[in-house]
Amino acid sequence: MGSIALEETNLERGVSEQSEFPSSVAGIDVSKLDDDALYWWRTSGLDLARMMEEAGFPDKTKNQFLTFYSSVICPLLKEKPQPGSMPTAVGWDGNPFEYSWEFKGTTKKSSVRFVLDLSEVRPPNKNCPMSVDTVEEVLKVLKDKSPLYDDHWHRAIERWAVYSNASTERQEFLISEAGHRTPTILGFDINPKITEKAPHMLPVMIKSYFPPCFVAADRRLTRFQALSLGVRQLPDIGSHPNILLGLKMIEDFVADNPQYESQGRGLSTDFVPAGDARLKVYLRYLGDDFDEIWDYYTLGGRIPIPDLEEDKQKLWDIIQLSRGMCYPVHKIHEESATDKKRRAILGTKPSSLYFSLTPDKPYPIPKFYFYPGFQAPNDEAVAQGLDIWLQKYGWADGGPTIEERTRNTFTYRSLDEKPGIFTFIGFGRKEGLDDRALSLQVYMPFTYKSILLVGATSGIGAGLADKFVAEGSQVIAVGRRQDKLDDFVKKHNSANAAAIRYDITDSAGLNAFVDEVVTKYPDLDAVFLNAGVQSQMRLSRPAEFNLASFHHEINVNFTSIVNLAMSFLPHLQAKTQPTSLIITGTHLGLVPAPTIPAYSASKAALTSFVDCLRDQNRHKSTKIIEMYPPVVQSELHDYLGEELGRSIGMPVDQFTREAYQQLLHGDELIVIGSIATEPRESYIELVERRRQIYSKLSSVMLARFEL
Repeated sequence: MGSIALEETNLERGVSEQSEFPSSVAGIDVSKLDDDALYWWRTSGLDLARMMEEAGFPDKTKNQFLTFYSSVICPLLKEKPQPGSMPTAVGWDGNPFEYSWEFKGTTKKSSVRFVLDLSEVRPPNKNCPMSVDTVEEVLKVLKDKSPLYDDHWHRAIERWAVYSNASTERQEFLISEAGHRTPTILGFDINPKITEKAPHMLPVMIKSYFPPCFVAADRRLTRFQALSLGVRQLPDIGSHPNILLGLKMIEDFVADNPQYESQGRGLSTDFVPAGDARLKVYLRYLGDDFDEIWDYYTLGGRIPIPDLEEDKQKLWDIIQLSRGMCYPVHKIHEESATDKKRRAILGTKPSSLYFSLTPDKPYPIPKFYFYPGFQAPNDEAVAQGLDIWLQKYGWADGGPTIEERTRNTFTYRSLDEKPGIFTFIGFGRKEGLDDRALSLQVYMPFTYKSILLVGATSGIGAGLADKFVAEGSQVIAVGRRQDKLDDFVKKHNSANAAAIRYDITDSAGLNAFVDEVVTKYPDLDAVFLNAGVQSQMRLSRPAEFNLASFHHEINVNFTSIVNLAMSFLPHLQAKTQPTSLIITGTHLGLVPAPTIPAYSASKAALTSFVDCLRDQNRHKSTKIIEMYPPVVQSELHDYLGEELGRSIGMPVDQFTREAYQQLLHGDELIVIGSIATEPRESYIELVERRRQIYSKLSSVMLARFEL
């Protein structure tokens, strides 16, 4: 058996425009989802839809599952992730997902699986930080819809390992001891066979996973002891002697290797009757020595599978091949600082093993997981290494290659750019079968392939342009000053840095400019409209008031931005991959600054326009994002004098870092800082209250408006 697994992307994507997305999402009604639930649908929902498309699932299976996922799971995930959001315990980057394609000795067919952490961290549950209420909401639905549903062992392990009934103070203490707050993780196996045999049932089998950390801290046990006793305390475990015999093998191995006492990672069980259920004991391995890995995998030679020794070369091969052993040296690129940071994070992730205990075998079934991204030069090296392995051992028999599946599913960047899509790979046996098991973890982070950035030659636009190029995106810088554009291209000396001179107030030349951009850069998938001007005006002296200057500022900050947005939007929405239109607003669009009335008024108009544009295009393919920057040290304030104007506010570098991090999360409104005279907390309350009122009005009016 084998799998390719994926973690959730941070950038939101649109849905339900027929040909633009997997056909399986076209019939899914998401009209009742709020903005947060739509975020999860547009990210994880589309990921799973594409995975099922790649796996060749029948339409009924896809529709049944996606209906369940959109209506039940997405609302329970609650708020979109924000900078500073508490992480969950599933993803290595703190997100709540891991997905997988499962293979069984062949690439022709695969199943789709995912695990989900529903811990209440967005926002955190302050009264019951280890609450399992969201898990219970899912189980309430699955109880009547998942085949063979039986929660007997789940409840027994929950009573042992979960402390949601403890006092708030006790829960917080155990969380501080454990280093996380996840009490339970759910695993889902989407299975088309259920559709065939029980078409009235939901095509999903589930399992639950419990970390040992809280019970170990509470009872002063090692984490392995907490796992072992968690199995032995099951009320009817004596009726399943093979499970106890398998557990004893693990216990004996750990007794001989006490360094693993502290490495307990989790205990999981299936939601089926006890006689059919598996228990899985998860343990960490902190080293990188193959002899130690093999000793761990075989429990020091205790596992009596007759041909287990045949796994040794296969395991060695998959580790080496996925790390790029056969990848051409000339294709290895120099790494950016971000790539090195990502690789270093993966280097901190320990390898893991799980041992599956079943009622029909008196020994555990092993599986080993490791992270190739720490050593592999890029994702193409990982994919090609895996395909070499599949070919060598006879699994590549007509199905799509790993490289093809990955390219077809994740089109946001080339696999040869850097590591970061594939994160971990697992190898082992499948319970009840002799097939060797392959599983891969695939992570999809940010980036757009090609960004048009209008207003890229100074201030925050210049800072973001540099950042996007550094992160591997192509930037087409747009501005009025040719010398500044030339400096940008020369500075980066890269195919990822291009420039076009255009004055956004040139409405007569707009169509020619748009045509030039989309013709030269057919891969364009983001348009960032950042241009703006600002000046002080004395409304107290109407006789001296310069109407031309006022209307010029309105034209630059509002009218020209509307013209560009409406001209590029059809091209973005015609794309088959995720796209975004990003517009720079300001806090002053909500609370005007009395000395800069034209700027405040134009930005207020722009914010209203963006809100309307977004909601009228809510279910189309392009994400519409507005960003509110604070006062930033830039040329925008040169009317105060260059020395003073460029010294007030947030440094550009700091703003760039914060803006980029928030863009990673894909929020449709990015708010950085606050009004200068207002604490951020009270200002954010105003922002959110305004959005709530607008959302209600929008829902009522659009219900009677033909889009």
